[in-house]
Amino acid sequence: MRIEFKPPCAAEESNLPIQANEINLQEHIINMMTVYGIPQCSTVKKTRDWLDTRGLAYLFHDYKKHGVPETLLDAWIAAFGWETVINRRGTSWRGLSETTRTAMDAASAKVEALHNPSLIKRPILVTENTTLIGFDPESWHKALS
Repeated sequence: MRIEFKPPCAAEESNLPIQANEINLQEHIINMMTVYGIPQCSTVKKTRDWLDTRGLAYLFHDYKKHGVPETLLDAWIAAFGWETVINRRGTSWRGLSETTRTAMDAASAKVEALHNPSLIKRPILVTENTTLIGFDPESWHKALS
C-alpha cells in the first residue's frame, strides 16, 4: 500500500481537537516504514513495486516535492558515511565539478545533497529498527522479515 508523505499544513498544526481514530492513524503512520527517493528513479520504481507485491505498507517521501529531511541526512551520513549516502555513479555526481568531487567530505556532501537531492543514493528505507540504503531484494527481505 502506497501512502504519499505530505508535510502538515498550518491548519493541521493548530490546536484543533483530534479524534481517537486520528490518533490511532497517527501512531500507525509514525511506526510505518518510509521510503525516501524520487518517483521517476528506476530503482525507486522497482523498490515500490517490490514492496507493493508483498503487501507491505509504507510512506513515500519524494525528495523533489518535500526536500531532504536535514536531521535524517545528518544521521545517514553519520551512520553510513557520505561515500555510501551519496550516489557517486549517477549523472548528478558527474555533473559536479572535479574540484567539488575531489574535495567532498561529510560536510560538503550534506550541503550538496540538500541543494540537489538527486545526489542521494536511492532509495533509502527507514523503519523503527533499521535503515537500508539502495535496493537489494535479498537484504530487504531479511531486514523486513
